[in-house]
Amino acid sequence: MAKKGIDINTVIIAGTALAGILLVRRILIRTGVLQGKGGATVQREIENPFSPWKPTFYQAPAAQRAGALLIKVATAQEYAKTIHDAFTVFQDDFNAVMSVFSQLRTQSQLSFLSDVFSKMYKEDLLSFLTDGGGILPWDGLSDTNLEKLTDLVNKLPKYK
Repeated sequence: MAKKGIDINTVIIAGTALAGILLVRRILIRTGVLQGKGGATVQREIENPFSPWKPTFYQAPAAQRAGALLIKVATAQEYAKTIHDAFTVFQDDFNAVMSVFSQLRTQSQLSFLSDVFSKMYKEDLLSFLTDGGGILPWDGLSDTNLEKLTDLVNKLPKYK
């Protein structure tokens, strides 16, 4: 009687199918059809009324008591324009966006920038970063880049 083992063809087919599924998932996340870790984090920040991405964060009584360190209006306007101009029909410039965020020292500065951005462009900053002001699924920053930005912001001190 012959011993039954795992058929090598079955292993190859299963491995190929798994690799294909992972590749399709990665493509769907990259194009914005599926939501990865960065997109999920962004969604939580959009829904959080106390998020530093909200223009009201720097205006909160706790921020006022702590003496929130803000940036000048002209600087915030320059940063907002840099972010807005980083998104084009054919390519988004994550390095330009990251250069702005790397200059922020506190979450209250981000909140102030969000306020200035929304007044200048009539759009929420985090939503704009997510969709790039476009309607196509691949507009806006990639899931990976959104995750990098939110990680950077979460590591900043709140006020000082």
